[in-house]
Amino acid sequence: MTKQQFDDLYLGKAVHCDTEEKANEFLALAHSFGYGWKYGTASFLERKAYDIYESQTCYEIKAGLYGRLELYADDDYEIIEYELGGLKWKRMEWLGTMMTYTLFFY
Repeated sequence: MTKQQFDDLYLGKAVHCDTEEKANEFLALAHSFGYGWKYGTASFLERKAYDIYESQTCYEIKAGLYGRLELYADDDYEIIEYELGGLKWKRMEWLGTMMTYTLFFY
């Protein structure tokens, strides 16, 4: 994946990682393209912040922030479900308490 492909897929969106393995891989990928946390000196490799919200963790790479899935949904973010390998993603749209999923393959 190139930096441009990464940016097109993930910047300006909330990226949901429902497992620690996905969070580790996604943050390592973001780190490889020069992204890091907005506050503090720790890199994405040193501090993953997955332990706070666990399966509800979302990352907003452009801003260098993370939060709970519901927060991003309430703020009308486009939520991308990260998949291992970064080769596919799901766009999640919140409709009240119901979500619809669209799967894209690259």
